[in-house]
Amino acid sequence: PAFVAAVEKVLGFAVPTVPNTATGKGKKSALWMGPDEWLIVTAPDGGQKVLAGLQDKLAAHHVAVFDVSDSRTIIALSGKNAREVLIKGCGIDFHPRAFGPDRCAQSTLALAHVMIHQTALNKKTAAPTYHLYVHRSFAQYLWAWLEDAAGEYGVGVITD
Repeated sequence: PAFVAAVEKVLGFAVPTVPNTATGKGKKSALWMGPDEWLIVTAPDGGQKVLAGLQDKLAAHHVAVFDVSDSRTIIALSGKNAREVLIKGCGIDFHPRAFGPDRCAQSTLALAHVMIHQTALNKKTAAPTYHLYVHRSFAQYLWAWLEDAAGEYGVGVITD
């Protein structure tokens, strides 16, 4: 409880304690990676402040806080057929009852290790949005795989 409270002071929200869930506020998210491990995601300009805050507030606890921002890249996948594209290369049950907004899971997608996070669901179209956290060394491969897997749906690639 003391750990969770200290982290909440820095982030402005509690880290998830239920397996394979995510919490967040604004441009910050916390993804459950294991019983004692979370991936904290911030806007590009907010990471150092959060890192310093966590290191300060958690100094009295037996924890390790690392900046891993250079190890991964994020690929966003969205649209009415996003779920079907993921199903082609991943064994996770992506049915909305099993994997909806604020759910996350580590798995392999087309043989690349990823953390998959469903961030939103378009209320008008029921189209999901997923963030795929992939190690940078696999990002180009996964991007090419996604383009191929989504080709039958007339995918449009948008870079941001």
